[in-house]
Amino acid sequence: MLQMKLCGDLVLRTKCVPVENITPDLLSIMDEMVEMMRAQNGVGLAAPQVGILSRFLVMMDPDSETV
Repeated sequence: MLQMKLCGDLVLRTKCVPVENITPDLLSIMDEMVEMMRAQNGVGLAAPQVGILSRFLVMMDPDSETV
């Protein structure tokens, strides 16, 4: 289960690594991130914000509400 990292958490200051391959595990994490983003009424969520040190994010188009 993913947990939101708050301002001041050191993970938010750590350099992230690029994603080299899109795997089923990564897609599963992204699905969890979308659920978390929607639960918080957000429009975007970056991997470091949930403690994952990789360069990816999920976002929603606020006009169409599609991810």
